[in-house]
Amino acid sequence: MDAQRVARVEQTARRSVATAGGVDVVVPNIMDFVVDPSFLGRESLYPLQALILKLMFLAEDLLTDWDHEQLAWLTADFRSPEGVGRDRFEGGPGLQPDVLERMRRCRADGRRWFREVVMVVGRRGGKGIIGAMATAYVLWHYLALGDPHGHFGIAHTKPLSVLVFGGKKQQAQHDQFAELAETVRDAPCFAPFLAGETADSLSLWSPAQLAGDQPRRVPALEIMAKESTRLGGRGPASCALLFDEMAYVVPTGTTRSAEEVYASATPAVRQFGTWGFVYEASSPWQQTGQFYENACRALEIDVVTGGPRYHDMFLLQLPSWKIYEGWELTK
Repeated sequence: MDAQRVARVEQTARRSVATAGGVDVVVPNIMDFVVDPSFLGRESLYPLQALILKLMFLAEDLLTDWDHEQLAWLTADFRSPEGVGRDRFEGGPGLQPDVLERMRRCRADGRRWFREVVMVVGRRGGKGIIGAMATAYVLWHYLALGDPHGHFGIAHTKPLSVLVFGGKKQQAQHDQFAELAETVRDAPCFAPFLAGETADSLSLWSPAQLAGDQPRRVPALEIMAKESTRLGGRGPASCALLFDEMAYVVPTGTTRSAEEVYASATPAVRQFGTWGFVYEASSPWQQTGQFYENACRALEIDVVTGGPRYHDMFLLQLPSWKIYEGWELTK
């Protein structure tokens, strides 16, 4: 990054601290948010990670020639359904061959990102860090509203929650939650908003609270690690949900199946309309359960129009090693 651009971003970050009536949070594009030192500052982002984030956040204008070459590879092994009763793309790995159409339709809906992201990626494939960077960007958009509670008509006594589910709470704490909490905690842009942290939660003040326009009795946003229980997703005003190793969430003791947790938690996200975000990541396992069902749903097409049935769903299927291809282009 050249010195002039660094100076511009740092000036933008300083301007984000206080203006009349609240804190003015500037929202850059997804790539500036991730790599610029005033935001997340991740200069070692792999090129394919960057492509995935651009797609997730509908940033078609940021796609490079290299990105388009990769898209050609990622969509090449999918084929249109053939035969009566076949209503979804078949094949893989890669991602939906109509991903650009989906992005454009989401933009037309007023969305800033795909509503639901299904990541079928092998172990050590970087699913957690992609989920952390993506969710941090979603949180930044909420902070940019100034008073997110007022925007959505939710009582200020009820934090807006990001729930991170694991099969067991310890798994949720140590894996996806830890990655997300570290990403937010260490990012310069979030520093003014940090309100508190425990072993299983991290909370943020809103710009309106920092400016004194709203009391600081309850932090505006919270990230919480949750065990996959029947009641784990009920109650909070959940603006985002993350499911860690979702394919492996099966009923054992107090742990409920992914189907039950998904069904109980996702209704809360709907109150946020086009701002809701659900991230489901897992290494592949058996071809049953909610994770597999969601992956299949993301590939469904309308047999009449030929377009995607669920255009707001993004699906990626990759072996672990693929994410790190092009590493030599990182800088």
